Amino acid sequence: MFNTNLSTNHSTRTISHPFKSLRRGVAMVAAIVMLVTVLAMPAYPQTPAATLRMIDPQSGYQYATVEIFSTASNAFGFWARVWMNGTTKLRTAVPFKTNSDGSIAMWFIEYSYYQGAPLDTHYWTETYSGQVLLTMATATATSIDGFMIITAQMVGYQRVAITDQWRAIRLTA
Repeated sequence: MFNTNLSTNHSTRTISHPFKSLRRGVAMVAAIVMLVTVLAMPAYPQTPAATLRMIDPQSGYQYATVEIFSTASNAFGFWARVWMNGTTKLRTAVPFKTNSDGSIAMWFIEYSYYQGAPLDTHYWTETYSGQVLLTMATATATSIDGFMIITAQMVGYQRVAITDQWRAIRLTA
């Protein structure tokens, strides 16, 4: 009833797989695409085009260092990284419009970072967000006055609106 003969006689044969050369070609194309992508990426970390101090215009107290970076990703051609002094907080600020008086409006997101690897964004945690207004009408070759306000705080995974006051700032060389 049942075949109890478990012995088999297999001959070894080499089968030419019809897709073998296709797989090799796809792998080569993928490697070339990856190489070109890596070569086209900007160096990390980027080098700032300028470094400024953010001070309180009344007291002269410096509460942040601002790095300005060139970019093609917005019409203004720049974005900023603001290192808040004495903390493990930084803000990334991006301009989004020019007002009728010539001032530049920017939004920012504040992050808490790991002090051992401040540029590693894997360790960044969003804490606040807000706006910056740079008053270009009174700007000089060495300073730009403006205002900054925090408008939201991260609570869990949501931004919650908060009431804050505009703070006067001055960016100086």
